[in-house]
Amino acid sequence: MVNDPPDPVLFRNAPSSLITAAAKAAKGKPPRVAVCGECTAALWAQAKTDAAIRLEHFRDEIAKRYDVDVLCGLCVDQFPARTGKPHSQ
Repeated sequence: MVNDPPDPVLFRNAPSSLITAAAKAAKGKPPRVAVCGECTAALWAQAKTDAAIRLEHFRDEIAKRYDVDVLCGLCVDQFPARTGKPHSQ
């Protein structure tokens, strides 16, 4: 994050060496790498919706570029229902 929104250059360049190393260490056939994205939930909780959405777009680019699986945990309570009321579980 730079001055609040995610920085596209930093975000696109940061995972390169880590993902490459993980792919070389993977033992599956074919080798697979999964990354965990947890920042979006924190941005949603801080009501930084635009930053959260931008981060998701960057993460999609990373997934396509490196052919990795992205695992994210988001709380359903953070998303309003179509009626404007929070979901209840």
